Amino acid sequence: AAGLSTPMIMRIEGLRSTDKIKLDFLGKQISDIEKRIGSMPLAQQQRLFTEMNGAVTAFVKDLKAQHRFEDVMLFTFSEFGRRVNQNASNGTDHGTANNMFLVSGGLKQKGVLNAMPDLADLNEGDLKHNVDFKNVYATVLNKWLKADDKSILTKQYEYLNFI
Repeated sequence: AAGLSTPMIMRIEGLRSTDKIKLDFLGKQISDIEKRIGSMPLAQQQRLFTEMNGAVTAFVKDLKAQHRFEDVMLFTFSEFGRRVNQNASNGTDHGTANNMFLVSGGLKQKGVLNAMPDLADLNEGDLKHNVDFKNVYATVLNKWLKADDKSILTKQYEYLNFI
């Protein structure tokens, strides 16, 4: 599993030998991706995304080989989106909308879950989101983790149909 830290590899190895796992969060942070596009050489950006792609591909392949792909969900997100236009330092400022990726054999709906953003129809320079991330969180908490999403999120949110 190229690109994964040792603690993450050990947790994945533990996942293989455990028959029943209620909840296991694995974390990987690639802080270099936070750097501004203008200051990051294209080759470095490609290397980071290739590293992440290889790690996810290896993880999914291993889950399938262990017949656990339906039992595990890989859920990636960033705590903020990016604005469409570059700023004065050739980067992009924090914005309002972002992508979330969910990978699992247990998903009912596969592919893109919402319409792609319209780059010509912005809200003061920000993308207009189509799906509230809190609805995604509530859905994962309730339908996948069987947790009390209302008490965790302190409000009831709409459930989506991807699980």
